[in-house]
Amino acid sequence: MSLSSLATAVAAQSPLLSEGPLPPPSDLTSHHDRDLRARTLTSLLAALSPVSHFLPCNTANTGGTSAANTTQQSVVRDSPRDSSQTWLKLLNYVAQLLVREHEIVAILPKRSGPTAHVNLLVATDNSNDDDERNTVPGYHFAQNARFASSEPSSGNPAEKLVVIHSQQDILQFFDTYRRVSYRNHVLCIEVLFNAVVDAWSTYTTILDSGFTTTSIQEARSNFARRKKLLKSFVTFYSVGKIRRRFHSKPFVMFHTGMTGMRQQQVEAAFEIAFGSDEPQSFTVSEMRFFETLLTEPGANTYLGLSATLSEARALYTKETAWDLHQLLLFVLNRAQATVDNLYTSVTSDSTLPLNISTILEDTQYAMGCLYFLVHRCPSVSAHMKSIELVLSNAMARKPFVVPFTSDLDQDDGVTDTTIEISLAHKEKRVGEECLWLAVRYQAALECLMDKDTMPTDRITLTLCEVSTGDVSKRELHDWKGVMRSIYTPHANLADKSVDISCEEAIETLEEWATLEENRIERATHILRKSSHKFSGCWHAEAVLGTLRHLSKLDPKTTMLPVDINVAPFKYTFNSIGVSKRCCPVCTKLISLLATTSDDNSRDPSRVLASHKNFYPTALPPYLPRGIAVEVLVWLEGLVRDAVQKLVVKRRLQIQRCEDGSASQNNGGRAKSADSKGESPGKKRKRRLVKESVKETEWNDFLEDMGA
Repeated sequence: MSLSSLATAVAAQSPLLSEGPLPPPSDLTSHHDRDLRARTLTSLLAALSPVSHFLPCNTANTGGTSAANTTQQSVVRDSPRDSSQTWLKLLNYVAQLLVREHEIVAILPKRSGPTAHVNLLVATDNSNDDDERNTVPGYHFAQNARFASSEPSSGNPAEKLVVIHSQQDILQFFDTYRRVSYRNHVLCIEVLFNAVVDAWSTYTTILDSGFTTTSIQEARSNFARRKKLLKSFVTFYSVGKIRRRFHSKPFVMFHTGMTGMRQQQVEAAFEIAFGSDEPQSFTVSEMRFFETLLTEPGANTYLGLSATLSEARALYTKETAWDLHQLLLFVLNRAQATVDNLYTSVTSDSTLPLNISTILEDTQYAMGCLYFLVHRCPSVSAHMKSIELVLSNAMARKPFVVPFTSDLDQDDGVTDTTIEISLAHKEKRVGEECLWLAVRYQAALECLMDKDTMPTDRITLTLCEVSTGDVSKRELHDWKGVMRSIYTPHANLADKSVDISCEEAIETLEEWATLEENRIERATHILRKSSHKFSGCWHAEAVLGTLRHLSKLDPKTTMLPVDINVAPFKYTFNSIGVSKRCCPVCTKLISLLATTSDDNSRDPSRVLASHKNFYPTALPPYLPRGIAVEVLVWLEGLVRDAVQKLVVKRRLQIQRCEDGSASQNNGGRAKSADSKGESPGKKRKRRLVKESVKETEWNDFLEDMGA
């Protein structure tokens, strides 16, 4: 039986809609039903995100995993000697380079043995239905096709890249292939990066062998040219993602805050941050860079900065802080403008040949200047730290991380830009984080092509693909049936749980979804529309973690179809690189996949960082039943906790209304107050709710509910 037929047969047996309670997770016999339950539960948590985001059990380090999933991106910058996190950072950079615009990418490195060959397994949340080939429905692992010779052909775009040696060649390539499938995109990155590796190897060999100066210069020029070709490719095909970051709501708020600052604010912030400390000197590279920028068209006259650059010792002082702020804005605005121009040209429907030579050159130069300011100028870093309080306060006037947002990734979750900026805002480093995000592609390229990280041999990128042929892609369990399953009389409730009936829980959710602030967003559609469809997908890091787990098990116990080959995952490292922080579901799942072999040895997969935002998520194919049930039980607990908070709030509101009606019926007579200032009505309201909540948790509930 084919995978498509199998999926159809399983789907036909699944109880999608039910007037009564659906079976509990432990009684779901098929992966299909467990997957539908996970989709429904995560969709409910996404709809309840204003509550679920703050649940005490929604922690990054769930399940006791040793994964570095609570580590912030900035920790790696501050701890370069931590080899494991440095390795994760490099993998994250590779994942970032493989993002065109909407993909969420995960990377799993294979063990190479004595050859030291870098082989990376790649997965993405997005379906690869843009491939120029027919795919088999279902889930499968596919090795990228390799070409036997360097001769170009019309079949694979990557083959043409082999014979490209100049900027003019790659511009012609862009005109021919304005859009490539994701499968070919990955392979093209591999080809171009390997050309950089070869050029570097040639250069170091010539340098060590004492060749002539001319030979050394030619090898160095070839190395620089190869790097530029890779940068051009990434800029061209990923300009959509770069532009999305510039135009994301939190980044726009950052830009507005930066442009809205006055000179007095910047100078006052400098005095508060540095006071009487010894002024910081500009480095030689900073001074040369600033001098170049001040001569460029469009740059204003910065008298304070120009004056200090002419001195023997140029200093970052109160007098130069405002000029540096203005210069940073000039570079930032120019970078965004060039990205917008390139994006307009790339996405144009015109059939005329692309004429982007100048636009692409300007974009790379402008983004390169912004990268230098952000990562190579200590004075800019010091400046962003000094104005952080002013900037954070300006951005906090309006909440930029709203529970529901139209700025979503393809996985139906909040964008990585929004996640990173929101976390940075809480940690009072929002200015630096926004600038880091703006040049993340440039930082990835510079890091991966640095002499200290350049591999000695060519790399291999192998794509693990997910087809869109699954007939159950958009199915869900009936959410009311799931709620009846959670609130059945025999349900195993925690001691802290409020006594809630199934009917009250459903009514509370339906009323909450009809609130004006909740109706406008699609996450709450599941609570308001009977025809709601699943909008999420499998998550790349969960897929890789699951396949790695299955490869360690006895094939007889996994019940995998014969055409599913997990052998490539058997000898892999436990580090998973991601282009976006790991969601709570994947963090939990990875922690449960810690046991990776039949002898119960532990080798848990690790990711660099995680976040706490829920969005609709599907279970990875072939996830072992025991682990799937644990995930579902955990999700049910989160839903129950979120509903409990809403029910308590609803009961308080109902009690207030009843107290108000009673007061009016009594002729508006004022109620007596006790010595603590509480009327009998208020005391009665608190007593009624306290009866359903443990005394030790009462204050937490009042704080969460704003009472």
